[in-house]
Amino acid sequence: MLWAAFGVVRPPAGDAAVFGAQLKDSVKQTRRVVWRFAQVEDTLDYVVTDSAGRASILEAEWRRPGKVVARSRSQLDAQARPASARVDFPEGEARFELTVVAVDTAAVIPPAVWRSRR
Repeated sequence: MLWAAFGVVRPPAGDAAVFGAQLKDSVKQTRRVVWRFAQVEDTLDYVVTDSAGRASILEAEWRRPGKVVARSRSQLDAQARPASARVDFPEGEARFELTVVAVDTAAVIPPAVWRSRR
């Protein structure tokens, strides 16, 4: 869910069943792309909404045996970078909020930082 807050849809696990669809509304000038990554224990749903003239939105929901573990909603800027995000954890009545106030394009993070440690 943290990656979704940052505007990233992580690839599904190797054993996940993957479903997807794309929906277009020419009247509202919106496009929605939907993915579901389903495993025995976890189901992740993602929806990206692109609207003409407005920022994109990435919504995600994580469920474990029918119960919602977390929901997130991220607003992305014109370059698809996160501008703000909110992750709600309904079971624990907790929330994580993120607001981006500046982007430093000169910063370089070594690729090894992002590699999986598995």
